[in-house]
Amino acid sequence: MTCNCDYCASVRENEELPELNVDELREVVTWARKSTEVKEAFGLKWSQNTWANAYSKEAPQEAKDQGSYFRTRTIPENFCNTACCIAGNVALRNADEIIWEDEGDGSFAVEGVVYEGTTYGISEFAQEYLGLSPSESGQLFQGSNKIDQVEALAAMFCERRGITF
Repeated sequence: MTCNCDYCASVRENEELPELNVDELREVVTWARKSTEVKEAFGLKWSQNTWANAYSKEAPQEAKDQGSYFRTRTIPENFCNTACCIAGNVALRNADEIIWEDEGDGSFAVEGVVYEGTTYGISEFAQEYLGLSPSESGQLFQGSNKIDQVEALAAMFCERRGITF
């Protein structure tokens, strides 16, 4: 799970740890676990290998008004099968605006978010919002992570700061 080579160990030892938003981390990891256990056709589902995407037979009004890149404050109501990773969930739930791209085939991908007037990429926003270090976000947002790995990483990040997950 965590590389123990001399270089990576040195980075971890010398890395300044930001203040962890442990409540948000707990919430997003709990959501991911529940998402793996509930088999429903619609809703926000966990998919660690995608930042955030959705499908719709018809583009939302915002896309018609703004073009292939459009902004919304929430997930448009006509989107279904919306899926996202840990970072995508944090971004979708907490950003002020979501920047979508209409991919032209009924699919829509999140290209970034706006929070307090600043535009972020999804991983950049989630790292900052969760209070993760760069190496922690790289580990947690890895696309191949399974839910048990996500839970173990979250617990490890809390433990490094003397917090119980």
